[in-house]
Amino acid sequence: QGAVIGSIGAYLGARSPQELLQREQLLGAVGDAHLGTLTRLQDALTEAADADAAAREALSEARDRRDEAERAADAADAATREVVSAAQEQEERLASVEEDKRRVETRLVHAREVAGGLHAQRDRYEEWRDRQKQAPAQAPAASAPSGASSSAAGSGAAGATVETVVSRALSQVGVPYAWGGGNADGPTYGIRDGGIADSHGDYRKIGFDCSGLMIYAFAPVTALPHYSGYQYHAGRKVPVSQMRRGDMLFWGPDHIHHVALYLGDGQMVEAPYSGGYVRVTPVRYDGLMPYVTRLVE
Repeated sequence: QGAVIGSIGAYLGARSPQELLQREQLLGAVGDAHLGTLTRLQDALTEAADADAAAREALSEARDRRDEAERAADAADAATREVVSAAQEQEERLASVEEDKRRVETRLVHAREVAGGLHAQRDRYEEWRDRQKQAPAQAPAASAPSGASSSAAGSGAAGATVETVVSRALSQVGVPYAWGGGNADGPTYGIRDGGIADSHGDYRKIGFDCSGLMIYAFAPVTALPHYSGYQYHAGRKVPVSQMRRGDMLFWGPDHIHHVALYLGDGQMVEAPYSGGYVRVTPVRYDGLMPYVTRLVE
């Protein structure tokens, strides 16, 4: 309203028509200028609103991208941790496999040593058996050293332990011979030897060989190796003349090839050879080692 009143006042204050026209032109110019300014202001406000909207959109996009980047970084960290964990687990598994490999290799070396000893034992026993077949029969009592018929097995706890050992051995009488067979739990399948034992099918039989029977008999006392040559050194050496019930007898003479358990009164229990069975038989003194091995005192 003030603008209108001011315009009217400008007209009324003119002193001549010419001045009135000049004032009218001036007011028109001022009005046009105001309109242009207003238009520019409105355009500026519109541009400002558009710029603000664009800025808000850009800010939102920036925040979205920042969130995506943070999620990607989290995913990358998780993947890195997973890779590191997998690598550590793989290293642990590899170390475990290496340890298992070393243990298996150790057992394999030991098994090869035992197998080599068993093969040598088999060869020596076959040679001894061939000599026995060719030699004339000899009465055990005639060759028995003095005192060898003693059946004393000590007293008290030792005597009870000896009887347990003897009872376990005698409980297997009649079980087939199987080369490499037998453990602390009882008879097992035999193993191949590439010769006589294979020809008798020992690897298909469940039974004992001579040292396997001793392993089973003495299981309550000690763990014996599965080779008579090692068993010979498993306990205290006692002269044959002083042997008693529960002692282990060995045959050589150069190398150990057979073992049996002395029962007393000139008798022993043994797993003899392929094709045979666990049996009680008189002690054979031909080739008998001069010392017996005593595990129970």
